[in-house]
Amino acid sequence: MKKYKTKRFKKINPLAVIFFIIIITGIYRIVLGQSIGNHFYCSESFDDVLLMRYSNFNTHFHDPNVWSLVKTMSFPLYVRLIHRMHLNYTLSVSILWVFAALSVFNVAQKYFKNKYLSLVSYLYFLFLPMAFDSWMGTRIYRNSIIAPFVIIVFSLILINVKDIISNEQKKFLQYICTIIRTFILGILFTFTYFIKEDGLWMFACLIFFSIASVIAIIYHLIKTRNWQRTILYSIIICIPFASFNYGTNNYKEINEKYFGVSAIQTRTSGELGEFVNNVYKVKSQKQNWYVWAPKDSIEKVFKVSPTLQEYPELLQSIEHTPWFAGDISKKPIQGDFLTWVLRSSLSDTGIWKSEKQIDKLFSKVNNEIESAFNTGELEKTDKIQLLSSAVGRNKTEIESLFPLVIHNFRNVMFLQGYTPGAIVGNTAYHPEVGKYASTVTGIEYLKDYSLCNQNAMNHANEQVSIIFKIYSMLNPLLFVGMIIILFFQLILLLYVLIKKRWKIAHTECLLLIGLVVVLFGICIAYSFSINWFSQFIYKEYIDDTIMNYYTVAMPPLMGLAYLFSIGNLLQIGNK
Repeated sequence: MKKYKTKRFKKINPLAVIFFIIIITGIYRIVLGQSIGNHFYCSESFDDVLLMRYSNFNTHFHDPNVWSLVKTMSFPLYVRLIHRMHLNYTLSVSILWVFAALSVFNVAQKYFKNKYLSLVSYLYFLFLPMAFDSWMGTRIYRNSIIAPFVIIVFSLILINVKDIISNEQKKFLQYICTIIRTFILGILFTFTYFIKEDGLWMFACLIFFSIASVIAIIYHLIKTRNWQRTILYSIIICIPFASFNYGTNNYKEINEKYFGVSAIQTRTSGELGEFVNNVYKVKSQKQNWYVWAPKDSIEKVFKVSPTLQEYPELLQSIEHTPWFAGDISKKPIQGDFLTWVLRSSLSDTGIWKSEKQIDKLFSKVNNEIESAFNTGELEKTDKIQLLSSAVGRNKTEIESLFPLVIHNFRNVMFLQGYTPGAIVGNTAYHPEVGKYASTVTGIEYLKDYSLCNQNAMNHANEQVSIIFKIYSMLNPLLFVGMIIILFFQLILLLYVLIKKRWKIAHTECLLLIGLVVVLFGICIAYSFSINWFSQFIYKEYIDDTIMNYYTVAMPPLMGLAYLFSIGNLLQIGNK
């Protein structure tokens, strides 16, 4: 009897078990997502409500207003697509997370060919706590889809890098699949880039990995003289850039057709955005990491611009904006809020007629300001600017960012500032938008939260709390383990090098160490740059919830770093 059971057990296919686990956990993830649900804040007029109004393409494109081009369109497009597909929004996001987890499974399998590591990686990303957080995951806003799309995009990039670096011989059909996958990468990269206005960091990552791929291509060309492979992979590297260029140009053409300006958004770019950037460049003793556009900087640009002097009411409106208690001399404009104050004042004073008219007006203003900078009439700040759309900083102000970066990593590891996401939204401020949101997302209770199942939500929150506790214990172990593994492997490689026992496996190990360091470095640079923009929010104290909200891409990037550090250890151990 025992022999029969042993033989029967041995016949069980591990791949079938893994496939079964993937299916069952994927279904559970979707059911859990449905139980948690989503909430919509009708009180957030310039965030949730604004993007929901954008998703109504009829009014957005045919009835433009002063707020039509302040944010990007990927999230409204996503809302419209799932509506057209007759998908419930909650279900669509859960499915998106399943696809994200599967994409990481493929990455792990591609690099390490270890089905158990691939399964664990799948499970880790499938239940990332951020997906269940009330601000990052279950709130119907663009931050809820950033992480899964970032995971999918980075997975596709890393798979392509592996293909190029490994120099594996492929059949014709495999090359076709690679090309198709890269076209999908191009489309998803472009979409993800335009979810928020800070997509530039992703473009920098794409460039970095593309450069690494080009180096590998050149190396293999010198080694093998295989020109066909070189040409093919060179084309593959170019596809995401071509897709991004095509998508961006079409995006601009659509905006030019309906709004009269060839720009993605005009809050931080375009002529209006350039004007705000010019204000940041003006030298002022009152400018700091908290006050980006002090009163004297605003007055100086008005003084050097004959065009702006024709609109004294605009300056008066800015200086007495209700955004800052009616007097910016007593309560200065904080952070990047001049971008919002300026538009409000242009509208309140009747100067705003259309995007095209304002773009033309401020093109003239910007030329005058630039001329004043060139002649010395207007003095430029000598502070370091990360981007023109962010305030410049001196050495002390830059150093003040490092504690925030450390705090950010602490939050990611210990889940500080995370809140279970099955909560009730509000409908009081813009009930008509709540009703529209209910229709377009397929979530009936958004217009009346008494319709939602509170018992199911409470039960779901209990399960989510358990997930939070598990990850808050697991993440610190993974982080410490990653650091130990890196040091151990570097010492091992140094020993092998000294003993002159270097093999191809050691080169592969070194490359994977480099990849872990790169991913970890991206996290640091990402946190650093985001905090450069958002530090003004933490004048009194650091709000962990807000910090996590703005650095939403960090948990998945750290997860990938953990994956490659563990995978590298297992791989070098086997060899």
